[in-house]
Amino acid sequence: MSQSVVPANTTPVEPHPPKLLDQVRECVRVRRWPTAIEEAYVDRVRQFILFHGKRHPRDLGAADVAAFLKHVSEQEQLTPSQQSHAYAALQFLYREVLNMPLPPIPNKSRAKRRPQPQARGENPAAPSLPLALSPPLFIDGSTPLAIIPTTPSVNPPPKLLDLVHQAIRVRHYSPRTEKAYAHWIRRYILFHDKRHPNEMGPLEINQFLTHLAVQEHVSASTQNQALNALLFLYKSALQIEIGLIEDAVRAKKPERLPVVLTRQEVAAVLANLDGVVLLVSLLLYGAGLRLLDALRLRVKDIDFTKNEITIRDGKGQKDRVTMLPAATKQLLLDHLKLVRQQHQEDLRQGRGRAPLPFALERKYPNADREWGWQYVFPASSYYLDRDTGISHRHHLHESVIQKAVASATRKSGITKHATPHTFRHSFATHLLEDGYDIRTIQELLGHSDVSTTMIYTHVLNKGGRAVRSPADSLALFPAGYSGQDIPPAQRDILATPQQPKPS
Repeated sequence: MSQSVVPANTTPVEPHPPKLLDQVRECVRVRRWPTAIEEAYVDRVRQFILFHGKRHPRDLGAADVAAFLKHVSEQEQLTPSQQSHAYAALQFLYREVLNMPLPPIPNKSRAKRRPQPQARGENPAAPSLPLALSPPLFIDGSTPLAIIPTTPSVNPPPKLLDLVHQAIRVRHYSPRTEKAYAHWIRRYILFHDKRHPNEMGPLEINQFLTHLAVQEHVSASTQNQALNALLFLYKSALQIEIGLIEDAVRAKKPERLPVVLTRQEVAAVLANLDGVVLLVSLLLYGAGLRLLDALRLRVKDIDFTKNEITIRDGKGQKDRVTMLPAATKQLLLDHLKLVRQQHQEDLRQGRGRAPLPFALERKYPNADREWGWQYVFPASSYYLDRDTGISHRHHLHESVIQKAVASATRKSGITKHATPHTFRHSFATHLLEDGYDIRTIQELLGHSDVSTTMIYTHVLNKGGRAVRSPADSLALFPAGYSGQDIPPAQRDILATPQQPKPS
């Protein structure tokens, strides 16, 4: 058999070494410094290389660094602190990235600092922290950043709440969960006089939960949310096994029935609504949507051909498909015409960008301007994304619908505590009244367990339709009699408690 012969002069192909700027980024990220510091260091190093005709920094020395610092100081009119930060970036490049000693720069090329008064008891011979190991105070001369003092062998530890935010975002929890967990963790720390959670355990958790139940009288769901936040802090953020939480006073979770409006009450509330609020409320009642499910709808999620609405990333990060009510179809079409006109006007003004979930803005750079990704119910104004600096038009805020429904309920004379979510409860109850099976309603509502949907059967049983009171079968009085028409003898019998007969 013939064997393949490998030429003697063949050498294995070595992978390309990482680029210098990528090495700078990696060294900054290892120290877990803020992103702004990373960008400032990379920009200065890039500027330094271009200033010297793309020569590698290994071929340059202290004189070249001094010439660069003098150039940027004159061109950019840097303050003394900004000049020091530019020098810090180059010192970081040589010491931490290239592992090369950088000779001290002559003072004439760097701004002179005003001598600081020596503190009492301070050792003048004590070495100061190398400037390259401290992040810059300013990036553009106006934005202050926190100093993170460190040493070459010790990386600055991240803050506790930063660990919590990172752990939550890695698991793709909702922004509301992230906000709630951070709130309870902050209150837990303040309750124990700012002690670090590493120094506390089940005993302190019990004390905090007991305080919530006894002193603050919080509901069971609120106390459970606080407990879940603390368990997440220890298990996921700090990676500490906390064990069982016992002996805490726990609020008993009541079994409550949902508030349901009759068909006549729903019609009365809707009659006092108009515009976008009426359209949103019709979707809540006609399709069983949650409020945020409706407000987060994108144009592409409504299929007018199949009469379907697709809910993306709903509660529990689940997608589902529900019906598009025929009563809302033409109203939605007319509404979307106005929204499209507004979007086209925004595009002419250089805006018209909707926020995209996760990292889709990097995968599809122009998707945020496309019509299909726009919100069906956009807000009336823009907001500025603090992370990207991009001006977005978000969806309508939920408080707009909540306030309008509350006002319409009062105008209708309904005494029930009705909210936008009440329309969803009424949707499920009225479908059961019409004879639809429980599993179909479960899929439309997006419940994971049918037992959650079964609560609406209890609502039906309480309404007097499924169960007839035994008092209604007593033939005590003729039909049409009122209390005044009851004969005195029978009235006395009803008013006098009956004594048991002796055995």
